[in-house]
Amino acid sequence: MAAVTHTHLVDDLDGATDDVATVRFALDGRDYEIDLSKGNQQLLRKELDPYLTHARRLPGPAGRPARNRVGTSGSRSREQLHAIREWANRNGYPVSPRGRLSNDVLTAFDDAHPTTPTAAE
Repeated sequence: MAAVTHTHLVDDLDGATDDVATVRFALDGRDYEIDLSKGNQQLLRKELDPYLTHARRLPGPAGRPARNRVGTSGSRSREQLHAIREWANRNGYPVSPRGRLSNDVLTAFDDAHPTTPTAAE
């Protein structure tokens, strides 16, 4: 029997649980992430907007747009990886019974399961 673990994000500022996503950003060469509800995401973007409109975007990881959900197989439990493999097989993604899962499979699984935990791109 497969077990699927669901993680529900909680807004780090106000404890809200609806429409919460992880927001990544970088400042002074350090990467940060924070879980925010849609309202707090909008507030953060509004506060940063004057700076972002005058800033230069850089190539590379810090210059790419942040994703709400991201993942690597290294950040997932054995049970989660097993559940992802079963899901991939049921949904036409070719995966082997062992080894690393492709980013395409992980992204497709995350898109189909918005409450599953993920890490940064």
